[in-house]
Amino acid sequence: MTTERDDKRGGSVWAIGCLLMICVLLPTYVLSIGPVVWFIDRNPDWEPLGLIYFPIVILASVCQLVNDVLRWYIELGR
Repeated sequence: MTTERDDKRGGSVWAIGCLLMICVLLPTYVLSIGPVVWFIDRNPDWEPLGLIYFPIVILASVCQLVNDVLRWYIELGR
């Protein structure tokens, strides 16, 4: 038998877990574009790997600031 307090605690743990995932995975996803582009430059056969960054590419095509920062970051490792 679960109590209302146990149900609330489970919801809190779930919410904190989701928040941590967003705070860790989202920046990791965005920052990983640089090393992946650098890898693809050296290994052109892996070019389809770049498709996972389609949302970032779309955002960069709409927002000049994102485009500038993205270009700077990618050029940093070349």
